Amino acid sequence: MHFSHKNTVDLKTSSRYSVDLIHAEDLNPFLRHPTLLVVEGEDRSFFNSTSAVFRQPVVVLLSPKLIPHTLKSEKIGSLMTLFLHCPMMAIALLCNIDQISDTQWKKGLAIIKGLLAEILTIISCSKSIHSHVVQLMDDPFIRLITLRFCLFSAVLQMHTAFKTEDYYPTSVPDLRFAEICSKPAVKRGIVDIANTLESVVLFSAP
Repeated sequence: MHFSHKNTVDLKTSSRYSVDLIHAEDLNPFLRHPTLLVVEGEDRSFFNSTSAVFRQPVVVLLSPKLIPHTLKSEKIGSLMTLFLHCPMMAIALLCNIDQISDTQWKKGLAIIKGLLAEILTIISCSKSIHSHVVQLMDDPFIRLITLRFCLFSAVLQMHTAFKTEDYYPTSVPDLRFAEICSKPAVKRGIVDIANTLESVVLFSAP
């Protein structure tokens, strides 16, 4: 079979075929059980093809392709990791805030708790959410991570520094972010957090 130059790949230089990286196919033996994958980094797109080869639920949460240069810092590490670990701290970072009062912190946490409950209701009532997502969310820890991930997407879509889809996280299967982010209650909650941090100008109006 003949291949033109455009259809050939230099296996020595292409990271897509590097033996030093983890590829989606490497994880197949572990997918015999329900699995949630959180993937970050420049090669995140490799995992778009992850599939349920053993017919067990598999959900992949992928970080944004791009982060605004004003937020890139070795001190804070990954924005998505920070958000999944502590949403309030990540939102403060997005607002360029280094210090938060105890009152702001407690109020922000209360709003986030309400937002996560709202997102859970949206997912539970949705008829378009993939069954794999629903099944995995029976686990309390996976449910928390998934809800925070959805909130992460909603916050970035309302933040004025994140202007295109390359700045938003994605998932396989699709978590229907548009459906979640369009809900007025979610938008109002995010604006309430921004108001609490006196940074509402950084977010688009609901």
